[in-house]
Amino acid sequence: MHGRLERSYRNTVYCASRLVQEGGTLSGRYCSNRWCLVCARVKTARAINRYSGVLQTWSHRWFVTLTAPNVATGLTQELKRYLADVVAIQRAMKRTHGIPLVAIRKLECTYNAERDDYHPHFHFLVRDEAAARLLLRLWLERRPDSSARAQDVRRADDGDVRDMFKYFTKLVTRTRAIASAGASVRVAQAEKLDVIFSAMRGLRVFQPVGFILPTDLDEENDVGEEGHTSAPDRTRSRAGDFPVAAFWEWSQESTDWFNLETGEALAEYEPSSGMRSLVEGIGTATERGAALTNNSPSFPLAGVLPDLLFQDQRPTR
Repeated sequence: MHGRLERSYRNTVYCASRLVQEGGTLSGRYCSNRWCLVCARVKTARAINRYSGVLQTWSHRWFVTLTAPNVATGLTQELKRYLADVVAIQRAMKRTHGIPLVAIRKLECTYNAERDDYHPHFHFLVRDEAAARLLLRLWLERRPDSSARAQDVRRADDGDVRDMFKYFTKLVTRTRAIASAGASVRVAQAEKLDVIFSAMRGLRVFQPVGFILPTDLDEENDVGEEGHTSAPDRTRSRAGDFPVAAFWEWSQESTDWFNLETGEALAEYEPSSGMRSLVEGIGTATERGAALTNNSPSFPLAGVLPDLLFQDQRPTR
């Protein structure tokens, strides 16, 4: 797949592909892309740490979901409209109604495989009920094409708070379109996800509204060139055998990192049959109910989508 995100996808293919072990510590380079499952988890942890202090000061939190009809085309323009509408609503709440919005805003977009369209939507954690309900009312006034039943406002529980900081899009969707006997299957459709990633480029997923947070732990910042984690016990015990440091290289075919000196496997990871089926089914051929023409399975560390886009580019052992 070629496009403006091609280079970023390639970076994800190589995310943490080589690890360096020094004593009991492993380090590697991260790609910092949103669709990378490893880097996304780091950014999720940052978001939780960044906002948890503020959330603890809110005695009552309200969870609001705002959405409009799905779009089959023009996703970039629709996302811009979403953002413009909510900024105008925030301004009206403060200036016209005297109820400032204090909230955490999250922008999400998912793909509906059966309808072949895109579902952008907002989630808000709002500090008080009056602001939450006014936000919903003004959204419906500004977007008369939206159904009131499709929106949501309720008292937030711990589960809502956790969900707030998860993915901004689902890499895998369920569909019956390519399944037999009406059963649903999980698929990841690269071209459709690329539309979402391209439309979301440069847009903030999380946004504090009505308050300011320090930027040093901004979840939108790069994860950083290097991250560190503990090495498995079995390799720690052998650390003395390595002259200075041990280098581990990722092998797509074997789904593990291997020591460049000894050939030893690091994680001893064996993908499940479900994971193998999922990865083998990624791509545009899935949309047509056909098998991928390239039958070589690939099991990336950070995320299956970019790896299938550039399956022949990543080094194999």
